[in-house]
Amino acid sequence: MLGLQLAYNPGAAFSVGEGATWVFALLAVAATVAAIVFAFRVRQPGWAIVTGALGGAASSHAGDRLFRQPGFARGHVVDFLAYGDWFIGNLADVVIVTAAIAGAVLMIRSDGN
Repeated sequence: MLGLQLAYNPGAAFSVGEGATWVFALLAVAATVAAIVFAFRVRQPGWAIVTGALGGAASSHAGDRLFRQPGFARGHVVDFLAYGDWFIGNLADVVIVTAAIAGAVLMIRSDGN
């Protein structure tokens, strides 16, 4: 059952890598920069939506990692969507998964152009 529960996650999905928060901060910044660069090159509307969604979600995580407690590049991501007893995530996580699926569909349906 979907519910609300506040959690501050120092790690990645399922709190993996809690001791490497700075690595996730670097990855989030790199993903944001990559999305910005790719946004200037994309020509298809579907890819523009996927790129914008991934860039927005990555920048959300980057902001949390860089500027939240306990300190710069060690911040915790704010999670609040509880999926029963499975895990707690946030809206950016939902967007990342949805955009990844949409990107996979676009790649499968691509005619090579």
